[in-house]
Amino acid sequence: MATRFLPTSVVCVERVAGTGTGLDRIKTGGNPYLATIGLRVEPAPVGSGVAFSPGTERGNLPPAFVAATEEGVRAGLRQGRFGWEVTDCLVTMTASGYYPRQSKPHQKFDKSVSSVAGDFRHLAPVVLRAALDEAGTGVCEPVDRVEVDLPDAAFGTVVSLLGRLGGTLQTSTTDGSHAHLEAHLATDQVPRLAARLPDLTGGEGLLVTALDHHAPVRGTPPVRARRGPDPADREVWFRDVPR
Repeated sequence: MATRFLPTSVVCVERVAGTGTGLDRIKTGGNPYLATIGLRVEPAPVGSGVAFSPGTERGNLPPAFVAATEEGVRAGLRQGRFGWEVTDCLVTMTASGYYPRQSKPHQKFDKSVSSVAGDFRHLAPVVLRAALDEAGTGVCEPVDRVEVDLPDAAFGTVVSLLGRLGGTLQTSTTDGSHAHLEAHLATDQVPRLAARLPDLTGGEGLLVTALDHHAPVRGTPPVRARRGPDPADREVWFRDVPR
């Protein structure tokens, strides 16, 4: 089997900026699924991940349909408005509706007139996207904690380079001959620091990095190419994700 290697890339995340809601009803607005779903999305504390709550719909909707809605929500959060995974948010179900299990006379279960779990699983990303569009999301890039051991004479030059790369110095110490500094630097700028460090330190610099946190991107946010149908395009989604 052929193997293709691609360049490494920095993976960002999206965080919800405000509160947004979405609602799709059965047989309304081109909805082909036998499901009604209302969702509210709102920010959660950084580092908390994603939480889903059935809200008051827990008792109004069969458990299998609640579980399918959560599956659809989590699938929708894997690619946000800019194509990155959405994290640190709470999604709450605010409305629901379904067609009970039915069958035509003298026949078995009839899916054409009865709701199934797939209806909720497929509709949830569309409703979620509407809620995300209303709430807004921001792209956050990974930021590394950078530690550098270097000759004291090179300290000022390296700190200047860090500043030009957008880094921020956190702490520094020196014993008169060698210095140690710690800084925060966007992950995509670390290779540029690593490439310059040997020359700036006469080959005596030691660099250690590790992911520290994610921070909002300054300027135009990067967009990641979407994989599969886009729930923001209802017509295409309903066509490519059939009931």
